[in-house]
Amino acid sequence: MAGREKLEDRIAALEVKFTEWEARRRKLIPEELEQNGNVQMIMKDCLQHYFEKMRDFAGQRALDARTTEMNRLRAEAEYRLQQKQKEELAEIIEAIEYYERTGASPPGYSISG
Repeated sequence: MAGREKLEDRIAALEVKFTEWEARRRKLIPEELEQNGNVQMIMKDCLQHYFEKMRDFAGQRALDARTTEMNRLRAEAEYRLQQKQKEELAEIIEAIEYYERTGASPPGYSISG
């Protein structure tokens, strides 16, 4: 339900903004020009440009979030690989030291001198 409330809050905030924009538009465009085709075309172009800009901005934010997540996953995989390599190296060193101490291969290894 929290997600729904968040969405409703965002919609309410947008409604307030649209009301404010409409009030500003009425201040900027006198009633006698409101029905003028040229003015309507300019307003339509401006709104289209604005919405394209907002869509591009939202797309960029989504891309940034995905890039950040991808970088995090890549770093995590690299860390795990390094840990695995360190474990393998430690195991090999331990097997060599065992061989040097006892002269026999440790269980699971075949070392010849």
